[in-house]
Amino acid sequence: MAVATAVVATMPLGFKPQLHHWVDKLEQHELQATLKLLLISMVLPRLLSDQGYGRSRDLNPFQLWWMVGLVAFIS
Repeated sequence: MAVATAVVATMPLGFKPQLHHWVDKLEQHELQATLKLLLISMVLPRLLSDQGYGRSRDLNPFQLWWMVGLVAFIS
């Protein structure tokens, strides 16, 4: 597992010039929107509980948040 993680972690280093060129072409608002989307889709779902609430246990914050992330991705 450690070797696989090391290989995956070093792969972007091989593409460093291309990545720098791509990031330099991004405008500030595009970069901020990308970071917000990553926050919405990767960080916040980890903080929400994955259990139902209400009488019929239909309101699941974790599942509802994936709909928010989907709408944010489309927009």
